[in-house]
Amino acid sequence: MEGQLHKFLKQSVALELQRKNYKLYNEPPESPFSRLWWHSYRPDILGLLSNKSVLQVILVECETKPNQKRVLEKTSQIRSVLSLQKQLYEHHTILPLLVIPPLTLHKVNCLAIRQFWEIWIVNPSGVILHKILRTHNQVKK
Repeated sequence: MEGQLHKFLKQSVALELQRKNYKLYNEPPESPFSRLWWHSYRPDILGLLSNKSVLQVILVECETKPNQKRVLEKTSQIRSVLSLQKQLYEHHTILPLLVIPPLTLHKVNCLAIRQFWEIWIVNPSGVILHKILRTHNQVKK
């Protein structure tokens, strides 16, 4: 059963992504987009923004009690089970987004996590306090 804080984090991020015109899917068991697929994985939220030349995919994971071990396991899982069929002349990005409550960044602040995930910190009012971009050694597309 999903906890209140988890629901709250998902709602806060969903509002922000909707403002940016992402089409959102809540815990999809399979990809609703034929060119993106995975197995044994389900993001908390899948966000898609696409047109003829651009495809942006956001995989949202909300962690109410984040820790390095769990986040690194999700990182490994995503890397091994996610596939995207690329099209010629298309710019594409896949952004894994980790959403956490305040005062928990220190629990996941390691290089492997910072290189893979963008991290958003959401306060108890639903305000995104910080958007911490991935480090310069970006994930390969």
